[in-house]
Parts: sequence; C-alpha cells; structure tokens
Amino acid sequence: MRKALVTLALAALMTTFNAHAEGDKDAGRVLSDTCVGCHGVAGYANAYPTYKVPKIAGQHAAYVVTSLEAYRDGERQHPTMVGQAGGLSDAEIRDIAAFLASEEREEARAYARARAVGNPVRGGEVAEDRGCQACHGADGNSPEGLMPPSPVLAGQYADYLYQSLRQYKDGTRDNAVMTGQVQNLSDRDMRDLAAFYASQEGKLKVMDQYRR
Repeated sequence: MRKALVTLALAALMTTFNAHAEGDKDAGRVLSDTCVGCHGVAGYANAYPTYKVPKIAGQHAAYVVTSLEAYRDGERQHPTMVGQAGGLSDAEIRDIAAFLASEEREEARAYARARAVGNPVRGGEVAEDRGCQACHGADGNSPEGLMPPSPVLAGQYADYLYQSLRQYKDGTRDNAVMTGQVQNLSDRDMRDLAAFYASQEGKLKVMDQYRR
C-alpha cells in the first residue's frame, strides 16, 4: 500500500510536456566543444568532493536544458558548470541539449558499466519501496516528456548518483520531489540506490572527443 501511495503521489507531480522548442544539434556540436574536456574523458573525476563527472551523451534533451538553465541562473551550484553555462542563451542551451541527446557512441570496455559503491540488489528493493519508478522507470531509463524532466539514471556513474542524492538531502541541490524522497534515506540506502541504477543497461555515454 505504501509503495502504491508513493507512486501515485509522485505521478501526480509529473505531467507530459513539450515546453522547450527543439534545438539545432549541428550548432550544439560546435557549442559543446568545451564540454569534452571533462565529459569526454571516461572516468574523469571532480575533486573536493571526489566523484566522477557524469555521462551526459544520450541524456534527455529536456533534462539537459533544465540543468544548464539552473547553472546559468544560479539555482544549481558548481564552479565549473556555472562558468560554462553563465553566458549561454536559451537558444544555445537548446542546441547543446539537442546535440547531447542525439550523440551515440561505443564506450571503452573498462567503463561500459559504472562502478558500484553499494549493493545493487538491495538498491533495487529500496527503489521499488520508495516509488522511484514513477519518475525514473523500473530500471532508471526514465520516459521522456515528463514535467519536470526526469533524467536517465541507468548506467550513470554510481559515485555521481550517490553524490547527487547526498546533495538533495543536505539542501545543496533543490528539487521538490527529490528533496522529499531522500529525507528518510540512510547513507546505506543512497549507496545501494546508486549501485542499482549504475548497474542497469542504459543509453548514457561519455562524450565522444574524436567524432566532432
């Protein structure tokens, strides 16, 4: 019963949408040249705190748009990303998002699967109990067309997912749905959730440095 109520409550907050006009992926390819220095290196890590820079190739365009807008507008904080997004126009953000969503490539075998930081089996149980599938799908391959946009989690680096959950819990990142979802999660729960989603097959990839 609890799981059903959580799922219904989350679903009530999500609506289908087409709020962002489609961007120009060819223009986005040029604009994203500065992104590959971090997002185009498999396993490249942020420092202090240390966690892998997320895979963004193949991510839903709408989620990329909302993320870049949040960095540009000061709603989400990261020194590098705030600097990168600060001068982008709405059209440029849409172009970058369109390119990233369209990018497909084969990853180096060593990084084809994200490294786990917890128990993926238990993480799947936590995800089901918390009703995460309402926004992120049963395996982290979230559907497109939700409002607010929900990111693909399947195959993302586990330590990045864990860091994101911690940020929602401590208030560093703000999202009405996620802030509520993480409040009763233990550190073990967050590590196991991260391990579960990282272990799933998905379309997220490291950006291609060479096919540009």
